Amino acid sequence: MCTSTCSRSEFHRWILGVWRLLPSVQECASISILNVYNVNHISQVTSTNLWLSSRKLVFKIDHNGDVLQRFPIDDIWGSASHAIDQAGNCLLVRNDKILRCTSKGEEETLLTPDWTALSIYSSKFNGDILLGIYTLIEKGSKTKLSRYNRNGELLSELEYYEEKRLYVSPMYLSENINRDICTADIDTCLVKAVDKNGKLKFSYNGLPSHANFFPTGICNDSLGHVIVCNRHDSNPSVHLLDMSGEFLSLILHDRDDIRDPWGLCVDEDGRLYLGQNDCSSIKVFKYLEKDN
Repeated sequence: MCTSTCSRSEFHRWILGVWRLLPSVQECASISILNVYNVNHISQVTSTNLWLSSRKLVFKIDHNGDVLQRFPIDDIWGSASHAIDQAGNCLLVRNDKILRCTSKGEEETLLTPDWTALSIYSSKFNGDILLGIYTLIEKGSKTKLSRYNRNGELLSELEYYEEKRLYVSPMYLSENINRDICTADIDTCLVKAVDKNGKLKFSYNGLPSHANFFPTGICNDSLGHVIVCNRHDSNPSVHLLDMSGEFLSLILHDRDDIRDPWGLCVDEDGRLYLGQNDCSSIKVFKYLEKDN
C-alpha cells in the first residue's frame, strides 16, 4: 500500500494497479425513496448512508431508502445545491446564503456570497468550499467560481481564462484527484476542467456521433476519471472521460430505464449511483473492481 510519504505520481500508479474497469457494467441495486420524485444531485455515498437532493429538499437516507434527515433548500434549476464537508455537515443554498447544518439539525449561516449561488462543492482534500455563482448585468449575466476556506473566508475567484469567459451556468462541480475543478455547464453544453489557478485543461462537448449533449451531474472516481451525465432526450447516457478529457466509453446508454439522468456519485468500492429527474429511485451500477 502507498504510504503518506509517496509522491503523487507513485500514488497514481498504485491506484491504477489496484483498480480496473470492468468490461461491462453490472447493475447492482435500486434504492426507492418514498415521496421523493426527483433525484437531481447525489453528493456523497458511504457504507451506511447517502446524501441527495430534489429541488426543494436535501435528504440523508440509508441504503434501504429510509429518510434519516432532511433540510429545505432553494433550487429552481435542479443543480448541485448541497455538499457534505469533511466533518459530515451538510452545506446548502437557501435564501441567498450558504448554511452549515449539523447531524443534530442545528443550522448556521456560513457565508453570504456577493452573487447568486448556482452550485456548491466541498473539497475532500482540504475542506475548501467551491461555489458557482452568477449575477445579472445590463446585457446578460456574469458567472464565476469562488473558492472559500472551511470557515467561509474568500480565497480566490475564477472568471476568465485568456480573456475568455469560463462559465455561463456551472450547475455541477467536482474536484479530481489531480485537484482539477470539473464543471458541467448547462447553457454552454460543455464539461470543463481547470486547475486551481484557473488554467483551462480541457473542454468536452460530447461525442460527434451524438446529435446533442446536455451535461448535468458530474463526479470523479479514484482513478481520476471524469464521469458526467448527458440528459438530452436524444441519447440519455453517462460518459466516462480520462483526466485529460479524452472520451473513454459510455458507461450507461441505450436503456429504457434511464431517460433523464441528473444526480451522479461514485462510492469507494467502484459503484456508480445514478439519480434521475421525475424518478423516485437511485440505480446502482458496478463499473470498477479491485484486482486481487
